[in-house]
Amino acid sequence: MLTQLQHSTSYRSFYLLFILLLSSAKLSCQCNPQDQQSLLVFSASIVPSLNWSSASDCCMSWEGIGCDDRGRVTHLWLPLRGLRGNISSSLGSLSALTQLNLSH
Repeated sequence: MLTQLQHSTSYRSFYLLFILLLSSAKLSCQCNPQDQQSLLVFSASIVPSLNWSSASDCCMSWEGIGCDDRGRVTHLWLPLRGLRGNISSSLGSLSALTQLNLSH
C-alpha cells in the first residue's frame, strides 16, 4: 500500500514539475528589441513618466505590456493614467499589437 502511495506522489510531483517547466519556458521569452525601442520612443513622448527602462525586458517587467510567446508586444494597456502628450508614430511599428488602451 505504501509503495502505491509513494508511486502516486512521485507521479504527481513529476507532473507538477513538468507544468512549471512549460510555463516558465513561455515566461522567459525576451521582448523583441524593435518593439522595446518603439515603446521607449512612445514613453518619451508622454507624461507622466512610465518608469520603463531599456535595461529591463519589456515583456517581463514593464507594467501595462503583454507579449506573445515570440516576445512580440500584443497588448499596451495603460488606462486611468492621466497620460498627456502626442501618440508617437513609433506605435505603428508594433506589428503584433492587437489591443491598445490609453483611455482616461
